[in-house]
Amino acid sequence: MASRDFHFYLPTAEQLTPFFIAVGFAIAGVMLGLVAATGNPFLIAVSVGAVFGLLLLNALQVAVWAILVGVLLVSGPLFMFVPDLTKTGWLFSILGFFLLGAAMLYPALGRRQPRHGTPAFVWVGVLFLVWAIGLSFFSDGALFEIFAGIKRYFQFWGVMFALAVVPFERKTVWRWTVFLGVLAVCQLPLALYYRFVMVPHVEIVNAELQGFVALDIVVGTFEGNLRGGGSSSVMALYLVLVLMYLLSAKRDGAMSAGRFWFLFIVSAIPLGLGETKVVVVLLPLALAMTYLDMVVKRPLAFLGGSVLTAGLIGIFVYIYIVIQVPDSQNLSFAERIQDNIDYNFGNVGYFGGLGLNRFTVLTFWIQEHGFHDPLGTLFGHGLGSSYGGDGKVPNTGHINDIYPNKLVGQTTVASILWDLGLIGLIVFMAVFAWAWRTAHRLTMLARPGHDRALCRTLLASVTVMPVMAFYWDGISVVPSQQLLAMLTLGLIAWRWRAEHKGPNPIAGPAGG
Repeated sequence: MASRDFHFYLPTAEQLTPFFIAVGFAIAGVMLGLVAATGNPFLIAVSVGAVFGLLLLNALQVAVWAILVGVLLVSGPLFMFVPDLTKTGWLFSILGFFLLGAAMLYPALGRRQPRHGTPAFVWVGVLFLVWAIGLSFFSDGALFEIFAGIKRYFQFWGVMFALAVVPFERKTVWRWTVFLGVLAVCQLPLALYYRFVMVPHVEIVNAELQGFVALDIVVGTFEGNLRGGGSSSVMALYLVLVLMYLLSAKRDGAMSAGRFWFLFIVSAIPLGLGETKVVVVLLPLALAMTYLDMVVKRPLAFLGGSVLTAGLIGIFVYIYIVIQVPDSQNLSFAERIQDNIDYNFGNVGYFGGLGLNRFTVLTFWIQEHGFHDPLGTLFGHGLGSSYGGDGKVPNTGHINDIYPNKLVGQTTVASILWDLGLIGLIVFMAVFAWAWRTAHRLTMLARPGHDRALCRTLLASVTVMPVMAFYWDGISVVPSQQLLAMLTLGLIAWRWRAEHKGPNPIAGPAGG
């Protein structure tokens, strides 16, 4: 009888995966039962979100869909009118972090890998994330402050990393871009409702609030608050990028004239209904990137387009200064222009001049740093240290509390300088600079039509995102702004990989 060899059997990681998943969900079920017993709706919502996040690890495209729809379409109107549900926004943040974890685990699990590597700017982004989190634990900030800062800064960075690592199919990415186009149509009815129904109402309700600007609630589907403030600049940013896609698609003959003019008008009208000052900066930059190839090929046409753009900007300035914003001081048009310049670049700040503005927030950081604080200058004071929040301690950072009413972290650039220092800001800006270089190369290689329209839009987006970092703290605090930034970087990374797979990665509906 032949002898039988016995070998010690070691199961592979892939074979053990179902076992660990079963154990994990058994533990999760017990934990959910304990949390449900507390009766705390916030804890229950967060725990359920965590479990759903684990479920979506094997359906990453569903997780991306949930984040896109939840953050860009559902959260804004829902939280505007039911503010008690604002904390449920943590559900989407948790999905974002699980997407980040999934992107890191994806290569380790031996899944189907992209044929080509990850673009360099994504690795710079990894460096920024690791640097920021690691450095913060050596700061003077409380543990709660650090974790809250990590949540705000990186809640949707997983979108970029997932698109850079996971080989999503072309038809999936195309459907996401279609959703972004449909989202543009949704802005108009909401913007009209906010402008002509809600603005007069909140002006009366909040008449006694200092510095309240009712037009800030004209935010479309993005975040807003009926007691003041809102992501009107995110709506403007998003719609400007939509216009760039439409112009590029029409230019390449990928869109009929009727569809173009319908979508163009529907997307442009909301820009004139709310607080539109930021459009004065975003529009010329985005147009310059969209028509960058014409600088050499058709300089006269580019010059003519620049003159037309200047005229459009003048119209936006007039609409905002003269028509949209009421003038209680009876200032002339020139005086109102000067007042806006002083407010943004002069010595006039928030809180009746006690606070800082977008320019003095940088000069104030320089004043408080330098050779007398070399560590703070280079490395900052930890994530969350400059956060002003709603002004309620302990939600605010310890640096913000040292300078009350100054709003030292009112822009992303200022916030990074205080939190992570000069080195942190350099690494952060390097992500966008390297991504711009990648996006510019993609526009030169792209096929005419929807593919080139996408690449030109990504180039415009990665150009204006750093500008928005000087405008306010959206990228580091506001979910919709951060998601748009990370989606831009992620799509550039995905498109960079797709360039090596074959021609026409985005062919439109028929081509997937």
